[in-house]
Amino acid sequence: IYSGSNTATLFETFGLYDVNGNQIAYLDSSYGQDDNFSWSTSIDKNLITNNTLTLRARVTSTVTLTKGTSMTIGNSSEELRNISLCGTYICPIPQTIELTAAKNCNSINLSWSKYTDQTITGYKIFRSTSDNELTYPEDAVYQTVSGQSTVSYSDTNVTNGQGYYYRVLAYYGSDNISYSDTEYIVADTSYNCPSNQTVTPTLKCIDDNGNGTYLAHFGYNNPNSSTINIAVGNKNKFSPNPKDRGQTTSFLAGNYEDAFQVNFNGSTLSWYLKSPNGQSATVVVSKYSTKCTTACCDDDLVIGYNNGTSSLSTPSIIVPEYTLLFGVPLVVYYWLKKDRRLVIKKIN
Repeated sequence: IYSGSNTATLFETFGLYDVNGNQIAYLDSSYGQDDNFSWSTSIDKNLITNNTLTLRARVTSTVTLTKGTSMTIGNSSEELRNISLCGTYICPIPQTIELTAAKNCNSINLSWSKYTDQTITGYKIFRSTSDNELTYPEDAVYQTVSGQSTVSYSDTNVTNGQGYYYRVLAYYGSDNISYSDTEYIVADTSYNCPSNQTVTPTLKCIDDNGNGTYLAHFGYNNPNSSTINIAVGNKNKFSPNPKDRGQTTSFLAGNYEDAFQVNFNGSTLSWYLKSPNGQSATVVVSKYSTKCTTACCDDDLVIGYNNGTSSLSTPSIIVPEYTLLFGVPLVVYYWLKKDRRLVIKKIN
């Protein structure tokens, strides 16, 4: 600024402060800008409360007489002004957490890598059966776990055969810090379930072989939802020896009445099973056990005479008429139904 032989230099400073008076930025003559100019600085997002940012700006004008003896200049000023900025700030949330989903008995187990870039409050878990782009706040939080070191969660509210998308979000207070990847998994509620129920040996019946020996028909009931394996030995044995009589070792889920058969001499024979849950059961058989029933004859036996009989619809004995008259049998024919076969015999 020139006035006659006098010269003065005018410069301004600009300071930016938060509501507590802490300096955020300061521009003085060393910034070296004339006329209008623009500049930028980073603002700590923690200064934003309820989507509102309040700042204080201080502008200082200074005049220095660099030549001459005197000069009068007006409008030298220092001003402090509050600036309020309202709106929603949206920063892209990084994806740095690795998520793993695993099926388990009646549940889905989630585990993820611990977030260590800064202190956090905990993790938000998102779940959907159809949305594979889970984001907050567009999608509701399914579960929240507290603590930076809590890096697992077991979801027991699952339906067998249903597929689920999962995603985890680390958060600090009201700030969302970092996402995980999205994992998809189908629930299998029977997977890896412990065998908590007892496998029971059963006896259906016995057959009399007619030679002093018998055939026992053994079965079992496995109320578990999966196959139970019990090898021949102290947990799967017959008594008396031999322990191994060809019994079942792989017990399918369900009830089986005639799984295998054992020939024995009629003396007491027992089959012992000890299930993985530690519970045991025994079934005993002897020649006095329930006999198996076999179909024999569909109808009662009918005796007829050969006086015009041309066909037979029931098991019958045919006797010539004059045999009964004279009391001397000549020829007797008979048939019966046995094992669905027609048997005809001739007796002289």
